[in-house]
Amino acid sequence: MTTNYPGSLDSYTTKVDGVDDVVAAHVNDLQDAVVAIEGVVGEEGNNGICEGRLTLTSGNPVATADQTAQTTVYFTPYKGNRISLYDGSASWDTLHFTEKSVSVPATTNTPFDIFAYNEGGTVALEAVSWTNDTTRATALTTQDGVYVKSGATTRRYLGTGRTTSVSGQTENSLSKRFLWNYYHRIRLLMWVIDSTSHTYATASYRAWNNDTSVRVNWVVGVAEIYARYEVQTGFLAASGEANGYVGLGIDTASTSSLSQPALAAPVANLYHLASFKAAAASLGAHYAQIVEFGGAPSPDFLTAQAIVEIEG
Repeated sequence: MTTNYPGSLDSYTTKVDGVDDVVAAHVNDLQDAVVAIEGVVGEEGNNGICEGRLTLTSGNPVATADQTAQTTVYFTPYKGNRISLYDGSASWDTLHFTEKSVSVPATTNTPFDIFAYNEGGTVALEAVSWTNDTTRATALTTQDGVYVKSGATTRRYLGTGRTTSVSGQTENSLSKRFLWNYYHRIRLLMWVIDSTSHTYATASYRAWNNDTSVRVNWVVGVAEIYARYEVQTGFLAASGEANGYVGLGIDTASTSSLSQPALAAPVANLYHLASFKAAAASLGAHYAQIVEFGGAPSPDFLTAQAIVEIEG
């Protein structure tokens, strides 16, 4: 018979020595099947296979709840359970795997990369810390178009994490997206809101209510995605009070990186203003801080919220 592969799998009967005749057709059928497999796999195997996601919850490749104070990163099968890894010489080996894990590095406030490699026929993971928030200690390179570890091309790059202020811990939450997947990315939403009513009469930018915790944080392992930024605010202003501004500072609390919502020529009223921006996301760890610009006499700054969205 001619092969059914790749449309469906072939089936063969077992031949018994001294009982069954093996004829040319049997050999030809096997040859047809081998040729069909080679045509699908290619010369060096399919190096595009990576059927897993990094997660902080065992058995859950796509988290739907905050994951805080986590000490382990898992590589969990997602849309399959295979991964292709370079053998360091000339070809790619495709391995089946069950969930794998690696400890979060014993650092604070530092990004780290996660790599997969072949350890005697079994998939294993390795974590490599960065020098600082924007600089890798060990660079990425490519092998046949696939990101791998520089100097150790058997290590396939999977994504990037970042430790929190507690050594050996990381987080994936609405306020801190500290685990970023290179493969099978999904939308990652970040959100912060503060409703502490206050006044601010100085005509310069500062953190919202002088509070540098009113921010969101994230990490990006490869600079090839876009980020969407949004800030919204509410004012209560009386006639004759100064303009108020609220913005969003990307990696700064002393200016706005967005065209700031402004309360212009106020009269006695309640105002709701918003501003948006989309821009390429930079490599490394970053934050978006709600900022404000005041004046005398100051309006009442009532509430502000920021939304940031990336993929990872």
